[in-house]
Amino acid sequence: MRGKVRQYQRGRSVPRDGLAEDRFSLVKQSLALATRRRLQQQASEEKRDFYSAVDVEHYFNYMGMLAEEGTYDKLNRLQNTGLEPVDLLLVMAAGENDAPKVGELLRAGADIKVKGPEGKSPLELATSEEVLDLLQNPSKAEEMDFA
Repeated sequence: MRGKVRQYQRGRSVPRDGLAEDRFSLVKQSLALATRRRLQQQASEEKRDFYSAVDVEHYFNYMGMLAEEGTYDKLNRLQNTGLEPVDLLLVMAAGENDAPKVGELLRAGADIKVKGPEGKSPLELATSEEVLDLLQNPSKAEEMDFA
């Protein structure tokens, strides 16, 4: 045993039997997976809080809703629903069939079951196949690149 310790101290690896190596590899993989899941959950919680009322107003303006409406009345109605900004943005993006934004919001943990001010869910508001597919299969948002 002393020889093995000396080899290790000199920068050489200690010989391991195959079974121990396999067990070590499995433990290492399961720890990595558990850590990754914990970090994804933590990141999702943080991402939901990333969005604010200012983001809702910016999206309202960016998508031309102000130009269509002529006033901020619709924005005020939307913001007075009490929905979290990330969920409100999902309702708006689904209504606009904005697939990249819907994907971003789903990755951030937006709630697809939320109802907008008219009582409709994002799934009921969306009309494009791409957005409907994302809303029916939110895990696809993780796989797709919406850059």
